[in-house]
Amino acid sequence: MKKIIFALLIFASLFSANAMSDFSNRTFCLGFSFPYMRHDYKTDDMDTVTLNGIGLNLNYRNMRDTLKIGLFLDADIFMPFSKTIALDEKTMATTHLSEYEYFFGIDALAGIYTVIFRNANITVPIGAGFHIEGFTSKQKFDDLIVKESVYTLGLGLWLNIEANLTKNFGMFLGTKVIYDFYYKLNYTARITDIQDGSCNCFSVIPALGVLWRF
Repeated sequence: MKKIIFALLIFASLFSANAMSDFSNRTFCLGFSFPYMRHDYKTDDMDTVTLNGIGLNLNYRNMRDTLKIGLFLDADIFMPFSKTIALDEKTMATTHLSEYEYFFGIDALAGIYTVIFRNANITVPIGAGFHIEGFTSKQKFDDLIVKESVYTLGLGLWLNIEANLTKNFGMFLGTKVIYDFYYKLNYTARITDIQDGSCNCFSVIPALGVLWRF
């Protein structure tokens, strides 16, 4: 999780530097997200992990008018409501947020975007970029403490549909579609098991909220 936070700080510093340059059309979005994640690790003891939850969505973007292309960062801090582990498509276990001492994740997609439609009422930006995601959890069973951290890397697409209520304020409905192809898993019970390699991890993260332009 520290690596995820460090990467987000790097993204934030880069975007802050751009914000101080001659970019215009800066937009900040704040809302709720509803992630659905299906992670296929192909390990010995689990085939597929499915997560459903709710999160806080943050999006910042800016664009240079002369290029008609800009940079964006879309991030979520989320709490999974449930986690289902399946082996050979058969459900082996389902756990819920109340069974954990903590269980949360961070997700970020950063890249380039353009606006494919704009009029006085509606703006539709679309972008693509690199994706990083991580979540961590802790469970306690009598004298046994189980900790798990998973990190994934990949690519993603982002799309917003924005209703312009005023010149500087509006509402948005958006989504991210993610494909991650690399993972690293740290699992600690009485010993620590570390696994990494290729994966097939798909995520769909819709979001809705409000936006400000400045």
